[in-house]
Amino acid sequence: MAAIIGKGDRVYVFATYFDTPNSGNAWSRSLFGSSYDTTKCNGTVIKVTCSCATVLWDIDKNTTRCLLKDLFSSDGRAVIAVGVTPAASAAIGLPRQLISPATLSDDAQKSKRRKTTVQLTSAENSSSSSSSDESNDEDEDLDSGSNNIIDLPADAEEIYNNSNLVLVNDTEWDIGKHVNIDQFKDHQYKPRFHLLNTNREILSLNEMDFWLIFSPIDDINHILVCSNAHLRDRRKPISRHEFFKSIGILYAMSINMLAVRRNYWSTETDGLFPASAFGSRFEEILMAMAFAMPEDKRNGDRWYQVRPLINMSVTHWRQSFPPGFKLTVDESMFAWYGKGNYRENGMPAVMKIKRKPKGVGCEVKTICDSTSRIMIGLEINEGKEEMKNKKWQKDFGAGTATTLRLTEPWHGTGRIVVGDSWFSSVKTSIQLKERGLYFLGMVKTAYRNYPLKQTVLRSLKEKGSFISATASSENVDLICVGWRDRKVHTFVGTCSPTLPGKPCTKKRYDDDGKPYTKEVARPKLVEDYFMGAPAIDIHNHIRQDGLALETVWQTQQWHHRMFACIFGIMETNAFLAYNLHRPALEKKSHTDFTKALALQLIKNQFGLPPETRPAEPLLIDEVNLPVEVISHVLVNLSKEDERKQVQRKCLICSRVHGKQMKASYFCKKCGPNAVMCSPQTGRNCFEYHIKNGIPLRRKN
Repeated sequence: MAAIIGKGDRVYVFATYFDTPNSGNAWSRSLFGSSYDTTKCNGTVIKVTCSCATVLWDIDKNTTRCLLKDLFSSDGRAVIAVGVTPAASAAIGLPRQLISPATLSDDAQKSKRRKTTVQLTSAENSSSSSSSDESNDEDEDLDSGSNNIIDLPADAEEIYNNSNLVLVNDTEWDIGKHVNIDQFKDHQYKPRFHLLNTNREILSLNEMDFWLIFSPIDDINHILVCSNAHLRDRRKPISRHEFFKSIGILYAMSINMLAVRRNYWSTETDGLFPASAFGSRFEEILMAMAFAMPEDKRNGDRWYQVRPLINMSVTHWRQSFPPGFKLTVDESMFAWYGKGNYRENGMPAVMKIKRKPKGVGCEVKTICDSTSRIMIGLEINEGKEEMKNKKWQKDFGAGTATTLRLTEPWHGTGRIVVGDSWFSSVKTSIQLKERGLYFLGMVKTAYRNYPLKQTVLRSLKEKGSFISATASSENVDLICVGWRDRKVHTFVGTCSPTLPGKPCTKKRYDDDGKPYTKEVARPKLVEDYFMGAPAIDIHNHIRQDGLALETVWQTQQWHHRMFACIFGIMETNAFLAYNLHRPALEKKSHTDFTKALALQLIKNQFGLPPETRPAEPLLIDEVNLPVEVISHVLVNLSKEDERKQVQRKCLICSRVHGKQMKASYFCKKCGPNAVMCSPQTGRNCFEYHIKNGIPLRRKN
């Protein structure tokens, strides 16, 4: 018979238990000599769980955690504890509870240590390992006392040894079962653009065109009305041209940051904008910029100043950019170290998240396309009381409800949603699947109905190994994976197989400082998760550390900081979209993109009458128009020669001004030899060419 042990009971193992594998029993031989294989090491049980025991050993006063199958009671009986599921309990006629079955042999010395087969899969190969079944998601101490012996039917041993079912609350998990077929099979969704009010090809759009895709251009008249309502008396109304010009100046300031904003308008050589006359007007526009009328404050909405901008921006993003087949949800921060809700006119809800690089400010839950990392939705964390009244919040809790709200426009489309531990749970997986979306997430704290402890306990020690389990709850098939890297990471999903996937590569350095690549095996489900999980973090890094508009626009008004963050998202989205469909040689760095965008916004023609517009060329990249319908149009020389960058001598500079200047464009109407400077350089070569044609060579 086998015994049930409890806290305080005496147990023993043979000395060879502590020997290092493949050491030839060196440790036990050195201490016990020829009796090394029969010497017993005694200890006292400190704690017992359903499959393990923590023992304080007499020989060295150290504690170790041992499997129950490796221990013997003080009278020589083997100890085994197994979690009994409802199916196993019914089969042997026992009540549904945690028990420790006895061995079926009356001879305690012939009772061998039992091994319950659990299928453990490593990315290198699949093998079997010894383990014991468990039935609860919480570790429980067994009652003390070593004389508790339970006689079971003769077929009980077969039931225990072949059952890997674990009951966690109301969900029964089959530990060791693999998923070889991916339920997700619809990859029809690819990130693309709906170009509103234009028939131009995507590659013919310049930087400002992409920015307009993600800016609320359709609501510009409403924005101007709200902004002019906040202007001081007798000030000139803000025009469309001035509004976009001011945003372009903000982007230009991020390229060359100065300590004091007025320095940008100095007439010195290091000033960014020598036209100091617009400096005061620029400050007026920034102070008056608004997206809600002053009387909207009476509605009692503490976020009334920024909510219209968020709503009109998100609506425009979703109309202009249908995402691909995989979506990522995550947190973002709008940094703010000023007044909070404890002060009048302070930010209504200031959060602090230590793990974030800029962890103080407004917390925003965001969603983006995993492939392009373009942000397509956001929701402000408005505070504890306000969030209680949000849709689905009372029914499913914060994590699941927020995920459902962010993904609501794509319910029923069969896409995959990837989320970190704040969003991930069995509940989130089930609710998304019921609304036509798949889910992949990492589980840490929201482990109700999830076999977190069982997965960690049964995981192998080798990096790259993993254990899988499956369950069905509310007619939704669930997948659990525990993958070991430095520690065990646990995942839940409703799609992706547990077959070996592409190994993750890690850059390491040897003792000489030379880099090398290390690979860690992982299953396909883990690969699919990490292919989408960092998308929003990368987007935030580009916005906060690359553009850093929050640093440029220094303000004491919290809603201005929110405006800066949203304008930063627009610029980051435009940058990612610009490079999305372009060949590798035509992709731009973030700095070059911002420079071009700022210049185009500063020189925008919105709202200007035709007679006041400067003569600027249409820069054609990939559009091939008939020559007879083209007047004087500049074409990039690099496109003509199919090389990365081509420059030649400008005819106007050399023949008219006597200067040797390099140019990158030629007039398509006048031929490849009509090379001249673009208006973007600040020189008027193209304007001179339109009026006077190609000048003759200068006489010496």
